[in-house]
Amino acid sequence: MRRDDEVEAIAMDVAMRYERSRGWTPVDVSHEGEHYDIRSEGPNGEKRFIEVKGRARSGAIVLTGPEVDKLRQLGERAWLYIVTFCKGERPRLRIIQDPIARLNPEVLYRQVQFLVGRGDWSRQGDFIGEIP
Repeated sequence: MRRDDEVEAIAMDVAMRYERSRGWTPVDVSHEGEHYDIRSEGPNGEKRFIEVKGRARSGAIVLTGPEVDKLRQLGERAWLYIVTFCKGERPRLRIIQDPIARLNPEVLYRQVQFLVGRGDWSRQGDFIGEIP
């Protein structure tokens, strides 16, 4: 698993479009050191703190130690958006609220990286499908 900037950009675009389609206002904070990618605010002032993971096809995802810590700290306000098939014609989105409480990340390297298998994340949250 290597970082692919094109896949990450597509995943962020899908997540931002999904949030806008819900009538929410997403802001990309991925370069602000927040340890999540999008802060989105709903019409009633509710907030989602979203970590976005993209895959060219499908498979496991990797979370960093700081991402896991932040998602754990945010609890029910934290969301994990997994966008699969980013290099295909129709990327697919799955969203998971409070992901650390619902998933079983496996320590990859000294609690610096955590692996979440496809079999784990694909049974959680809501499958949104394709985002127009």
